[in-house]
Amino acid sequence: MLGSLHLPIDARLIMVVGDLNNNKNVQTIIKAMPMCPENYHLLICGNGPLEQELRALAIQAKVEKQCHFLGFRSDVKTLLMASDLFAMASKREGLPRSTMEAMAAGLPCVVSKIRGNVDLIDEGKGGHTIEANDYEGFAKAINRILSDGVLAKRMGAYNRNKIRQFSIDKVKELVVEVFDGL
Repeated sequence: MLGSLHLPIDARLIMVVGDLNNNKNVQTIIKAMPMCPENYHLLICGNGPLEQELRALAIQAKVEKQCHFLGFRSDVKTLLMASDLFAMASKREGLPRSTMEAMAAGLPCVVSKIRGNVDLIDEGKGGHTIEANDYEGFAKAINRILSDGVLAKRMGAYNRNKIRQFSIDKVKELVVEVFDGL
């Protein structure tokens, strides 16, 4: 799975999932990478109209060896389990499923401060919420979490526990309560 990427043994993996379009704003995460240690690697899962532009940006930022464009993947859950952190810089979302999947995988999250993400990520507890275009803020948050293994584990465990409130069983229970109240 990841063996073909020839990652260093001490690689720290940052996962991004989504279409490569303007709204998903992957460019902000790529712009953050030069401010991160060289052993931090960005796994970009998805394809879309901005792929070539994003590849060029990685080259321009001199982080092309740290940015891995994996295309569409059917094994996102497996990749999340192999990752150390989830990042998303979307400009708008509803309730982002990729953030929810990352939480369920026990990952700390650094995400944009937008509707949906702020409903999921409790600031400082499960990760950090950063303004969508603030690549320096993303870099600082990523570095803070990945440089402290205890903090990363604590945030990941917090997210895994918090996401349970969105489980299908919990949602069914709440729907039944609503109908019973009618």
